[in-house]
Amino acid sequence: MCLRAAPGAEDRDGRARVAYGETDGLRQRGGAGVLARVAQALAVWSERIRQRRQIAALSDEALKDIGLTRLDAWREWRKPWWQP
Repeated sequence: MCLRAAPGAEDRDGRARVAYGETDGLRQRGGAGVLARVAQALAVWSERIRQRRQIAALSDEALKDIGLTRLDAWREWRKPWWQP
């Protein structure tokens, strides 16, 4: 992070206020983009967990209808939540 004093920016006590430099992209964008990406990732991971639980709960007949075996469903259910 690159910190520098903003030209002509002083507070009441005469101390220079500090502004974030060009290399600090997170602060320049306000961090909102990062928070939005984190929220989106959490939503995707939550949806994966939900879908995998639903697949695991299907009957053998329902699995056969969608072209999966019980082993396929188990393998999908066992995947970590961060893996697509």
